[in-house]
Amino acid sequence: MITFATPFAFLLFIPLIFFFLRKRKKLTAQTLHFSHSELLQGVKPSFKTRLFLSLPYLRFIVLSLFIIALARPQKGHTTFEVKYQGVDIMIAIDTSRSMTALDFKVDHEPVNRLEIIKSVVKEFVKEREYDRIGLIVFGDNAYTQSPLTMDHNLLDSFIDKIKIGIAGDATAIGSALGLAVKRLKDLKSKSKIVILLTDGSNTAGQLMPLKAAELAKKLKVKVYTIGVGSKGDVPIPVQTPFGMRYVRQQVPMDEKTLQEIANITGGNYYRATDYEKLKGIYEEINKFEKSDVKIKEFHNFTDKYHLFLVSGLLLLLIELIISHLLRKI
Repeated sequence: MITFATPFAFLLFIPLIFFFLRKRKKLTAQTLHFSHSELLQGVKPSFKTRLFLSLPYLRFIVLSLFIIALARPQKGHTTFEVKYQGVDIMIAIDTSRSMTALDFKVDHEPVNRLEIIKSVVKEFVKEREYDRIGLIVFGDNAYTQSPLTMDHNLLDSFIDKIKIGIAGDATAIGSALGLAVKRLKDLKSKSKIVILLTDGSNTAGQLMPLKAAELAKKLKVKVYTIGVGSKGDVPIPVQTPFGMRYVRQQVPMDEKTLQEIANITGGNYYRATDYEKLKGIYEEINKFEKSDVKIKEFHNFTDKYHLFLVSGLLLLLIELIISHLLRKI
């Protein structure tokens, strides 16, 4: 890496170029006029003339080298030391059959709930550069889709693989929260949080949601709960002997329990009824849960101006010798 300690010195090139061009103009103005150009054929400039004409160029190079030396060129490198205290985050995503509901839209096109969640979660992950993030999917049971990792590219690939029904068709909220807390309990970090997304109520699993919330509170794990889906009847695709049909159904959501889980653990409950609201919720959580990142910058540069200074002095000496010789010849 090459840099200059006093780059404003390059401004001196402006008057230097001006005077050099002016000097050249004066030299070219000193000409003799002949009536016939044939008289000059075969006439070549003498060695003395060539030396004399080279002096302005030599002086220009000498002064250019001095200007570069004055700008103090330096060679070296910059290193960064990053110290961070991140947040450990487990994201639990409901993959039950009701997530096929087409009540969300992107660019006026209906998209099922799970695809919207995956899209927003990927954006959230992108913003959490210094945090370890893991994934849990839940339906009849809860499974770890990805352990806590800082390899967010790998995490993106795990998000892409989440499919509706991957963990069954029911909704084990308590089991999902319990598994998320288990993944976080032994970790030492600035903050440990769970973001739990569901569009229903607890219909499966051995662990009750509020019991899991008490366990989370005991282990200092904060839980943000998000109820996903619009209110009222929603279109759900159903496979029939005559092909895919869309049936309007109401998906019951236990907002009271989700609210209690958040209250017990010191988190917040949100209701996402459309794509923009879901994005806004994740942006809000992102602001709440900040990582401590400290970056120190170290510079290690060595001055190289002496190379240009010495070169300039040598050329100046040559220029003085040539000038002296021209006066003697």
